[in-house]
Amino acid sequence: MIYLSNLPRRTVQVSVEELRNQGLIIEKNSLDDTRKKVYILVKEKWV
Repeated sequence: MIYLSNLPRRTVQVSVEELRNQGLIIEKNSLDDTRKKVYILVKEKWV
């Protein structure tokens, strides 16, 4: 997301944390690389 949006890393981190806190996304570990996270929308209808 940082690369695609060209936003500062901290801005993206805070935004993702806020979306998680609001229950709009779920964070899971990537099956390909455990150092990475995968984010899943709770309801695709919101997009």
